[in-house]
Amino acid sequence: MEEINYPNNIAMIRKIRGFTQAYVAEQIGVSRPKYIDIEKGLKELTVSQVEKLKKLFNASFYDLIGIKTDDFDFRKFIQDEFTKKKKDEKHFKEWINLKEKIHFGNSAPKISEGDIWWCGFGENIGIEINGKSNRFSRPVLIMKKLSHQGFMGIPLTSQEKSGSWYAKFVFLDKPTYAAINQARVMSSSRLYSKIGQIPETDLKLVKKAFHKLYE
Repeated sequence: MEEINYPNNIAMIRKIRGFTQAYVAEQIGVSRPKYIDIEKGLKELTVSQVEKLKKLFNASFYDLIGIKTDDFDFRKFIQDEFTKKKKDEKHFKEWINLKEKIHFGNSAPKISEGDIWWCGFGENIGIEINGKSNRFSRPVLIMKKLSHQGFMGIPLTSQEKSGSWYAKFVFLDKPTYAAINQARVMSSSRLYSKIGQIPETDLKLVKKAFHKLYE
């Protein structure tokens, strides 16, 4: 199936018909701000709202959504599209505010190679790995201590991974994957709290995978 951008379809048809956003919002029973969010793809459409749009625009379901299949699961499509947009949302402003607090408020804790800490990775760009939750954090392995102020860190994930970009080991009785391809030099001030430490054998395994990937 081709990629579908139904909010653009709706906005385009509205403009062709010469309707204002305020008028369309009134006709389908929502506020103008909510309708604007619908056209931006930030709010979900209900089935009844789609039916009202079809009548108002004198348009088919295909005109609005771009799908011809009669038995298409519209509810699931809208939910999937909305979930995808939420997943793809970025929160750069929130991270910048937190980053400033980390810079001025956090002190560098004592660290050792092999430590695993919760770390403020932040909200990043493109393929760069992001932190999670309102602290933009994820576990990080201290692969190499550079100084009291910094280290070479490797972000960790519990999602199953394979290939030369990852090194697998067991931590707290659970499979854990070191994202070697996302290794970076980081400030110790990004560290929130220590989770634990891996044995020397696992640290050597990760270092070996690192050197193999970047040799």
